[in-house]
Amino acid sequence: MSRHVMPLKGHPYHGKTDAQLQYIVQDARAAAMAMRGWNDVAEAKYLDQVNDACTVMGYRVAKEYRRRHGSK
Repeated sequence: MSRHVMPLKGHPYHGKTDAQLQYIVQDARAAAMAMRGWNDVAEAKYLDQVNDACTVMGYRVAKEYRRRHGSK
């Protein structure tokens, strides 16, 4: 399998702007912190959203790096 395969292929976060993803990270992180100790399921859901948004943003950064510096 190629190292450059799109993670979370088909995920709606791929259609969001970087600013929207950053907002999701901030908002979901705050929501997860609010749920800590009260609702483990909700906390995990919000942390999954943070992880998914960060995964998509990291993929974009790596893709841009490969575009500028050649695929490695």
